[in-house]
Amino acid sequence: EGQPIEYFSQKKKVYLNQQKSFSLFTQSTDLKCCTLASYEVSFLIAKLKKPHTDAETLIKPSLLACAKHVLGSAAAEKLDKIPLSNDTEKRRISEISQNLEDKLVWLIKDIPISIQLDVSTFGAESTLIVCMRFIDNDRIKEELLFVDYFECRCTGQDIFKMVRSYFDSHHIGLSQVISVSTDGA
Repeated sequence: EGQPIEYFSQKKKVYLNQQKSFSLFTQSTDLKCCTLASYEVSFLIAKLKKPHTDAETLIKPSLLACAKHVLGSAAAEKLDKIPLSNDTEKRRISEISQNLEDKLVWLIKDIPISIQLDVSTFGAESTLIVCMRFIDNDRIKEELLFVDYFECRCTGQDIFKMVRSYFDSHHIGLSQVISVSTDGA
């Protein structure tokens, strides 16, 4: 009352900006929730060793059908925003894998480890599998460290070079290795 029209115009702009900000915040929160859900699905697919396409062809249609019938169309529309395409799943699983490797390498940076080397040959292709054991919080842990593929008949020296290359690229000292076991590799 008694205010000029510009005052009310300014108040309207502030109100509309607040609405817009709240809408953007809600969309941002929804996007974060959808991304987190996508990572959860990717983790389960990797853990269960299922094809990436299962997310797009089985899981998402199942989620949408259940949500529609149990929770309503609005919930199904929300779930439909979860990115579960084959390419997205592949990328997410790769990111999760890299994150797990980074955590593992960080965990063993300064502690003694034992490694086990296994070379398997399938025709002209060979696979080097390196597992390790270490103590973490007074518990013995065994983890897969890395797998490397190569096309040759390798010598012990070639295998050592592959192991050293991995250790060097991840800044793990060879002096941390307190024992090595092989199956004749």
